[in-house]
Parts: sequence; C-alpha cells; structure tokens
Amino acid sequence: MAEMMQIHGWMYLLASFEQFKCLCWASKKTRRVCRFSSLSTSFLALYAAGGPSINGSLRSIDVMRNNKCISTIDFYDYLLRGEKSKDVWLQDGDIVFVKPAIKKLGVAGFVLRPAIYELKESETLGDILHIAGA
Repeated sequence: MAEMMQIHGWMYLLASFEQFKCLCWASKKTRRVCRFSSLSTSFLALYAAGGPSINGSLRSIDVMRNNKCISTIDFYDYLLRGEKSKDVWLQDGDIVFVKPAIKKLGVAGFVLRPAIYELKESETLGDILHIAGA
C-alpha cells in the first residue's frame, strides 16, 4: 500500500512495491489476469488489458473490490477534461470490469472530433455534438 506523508512542508509518497494480481475483464473474449505493483491504478489496468473491446464501454467501467463497486469510471471525463478523480489505486484481487456499450452514435462533417461516440442514457444528440466539438 502507499501512504502520503508531509515532512517540513514536503509531501512524500511511501510505498511498498510488492506485486499482486488484478482481473481485467473487458469482454467475454478479453479476460486477463495482470500483475501490478502497489502504485498501479485502474487506468494502467485498462491499458495493460488492451483497453475495452469494440463493444465495450468507455463510459461505464467499474472497479470492484470485495464484491463492491468502489469506483465507476467515465473515460470521457479523462479524455476531454483530464479528470482523473475516479482513477483508483488497485489492490490484490480487484476487478476492473468494462460493461458493454449500450448506445453509440457516429458524428462526422463539420466537427472538431469526428468519431463514433457512446451515449449515456441521459444524454441527447446535443450533448454528443458538444463533445464532438460542433
């Protein structure tokens, strides 16, 4: 585990570098048990597992610990705003579970970021056009 400590105004990160296993479950075909150090995060686990499959969600990724969801990641927050508050340090036995994408929409033409976007249940076409940079 890692611990933050402040000494004479300086912040120090104290950590042991033991390794542990984490299950990265992106789809029925992409299930990987990966080894990580105690400083590894859920974003690193997604990268190590090869990311979500083509049908996997970037908007609903659960980090499970002791059969409880400790964080739900919307990767668009990170991609569009650099927001990493939902990224958590992993522990032995954690599961990073990528749910299937529910709704997708392709946006092309006069936008800054033409792509296929995933919609949350509450989002509208206007929300996605805003994300795409229309």
